Amino acid sequence: MKPTRILSFLILIAVSGHSWAYGSGNSQSACKKPEFTHFNPADKSEAAPGAAFSFVVAGIPDPSSINASIKNQSLDITVKELSPKRYAVTGQLPETLKGQFVRINVSAEGKCKGSDGWLVKISD
Repeated sequence: MKPTRILSFLILIAVSGHSWAYGSGNSQSACKKPEFTHFNPADKSEAAPGAAFSFVVAGIPDPSSINASIKNQSLDITVKELSPKRYAVTGQLPETLKGQFVRINVSAEGKCKGSDGWLVKISD
């Protein structure tokens, strides 16, 4: 190969590699889902009918978007602000559910909608 072709090839590789390092430029507008933590009662533990449950959700600007449900039934929840965009959520398990495993489903909406949940055995 001629030295000019080699030099042109090396310049082309350097320029294209440099531009890939910066990505598309949309990283600031990327979708960030809410984060759910501190599930109580703990995952796969046992709780009495009507027992309290709680969790913390972070990364949402509007607490009215927080929902909790069991078996497609919406649950009444209370939301308390811990810090900006971070909330403690409490509620009660239904008295009617006994002797079965249930999944407490939670969801909220920040820049994007996020959901999570955990499994609890409700005692007899």
